[in-house]
Amino acid sequence: MNNDWDVIIIGAGAAGLMAAIFAARQEIDGRRPRVLVLDGQTKIGAKILVAGGGRCNVTNEIVDATRFHSESDSATQTHKSFIARVLRSFNVEATHRFFNDCGVELKLEPSGKYFPVSNSARTVLNALLHEVEASGAVLKTGCRVSEIERGRDPSPPAPLPIRFAGEGSSNSSALK
Repeated sequence: MNNDWDVIIIGAGAAGLMAAIFAARQEIDGRRPRVLVLDGQTKIGAKILVAGGGRCNVTNEIVDATRFHSESDSATQTHKSFIARVLRSFNVEATHRFFNDCGVELKLEPSGKYFPVSNSARTVLNALLHEVEASGAVLKTGCRVSEIERGRDPSPPAPLPIRFAGEGSSNSSALK
């Protein structure tokens, strides 16, 4: 496996796949970053496939930071401020555009939830996996990360040693 990556995402759930797609689509200094997605499972998307009773509710009609809750009252304002920034940068309309561009048509149900017209979570998963591949990101499954070491020199391009489950300490596990 090539060990020279600009972005490494650990976990290929819905958030990890979306992060990979958007990271790989960026252009930095005239080139697209090399993006690697690692996941411990050999089959990706188990949670996506069971979301919404197997139909995968993609978003809601009303998405607002006040509807998100934190476990800690002291973190609530900070949490809601963070959520509000995220929602401003990728709102419901942007979600619709993204999935429409991926070929996934959404429908609004009386519950206020948007589902794929196909009523199948598989449609959403297949679209995300297709977009990961089309973006140039690399998905490596069956790869459990057991440890990440932070180097003393945080300035790039210092390698970031990552140890995979079942491996001893080794430079071959260091990913840049």
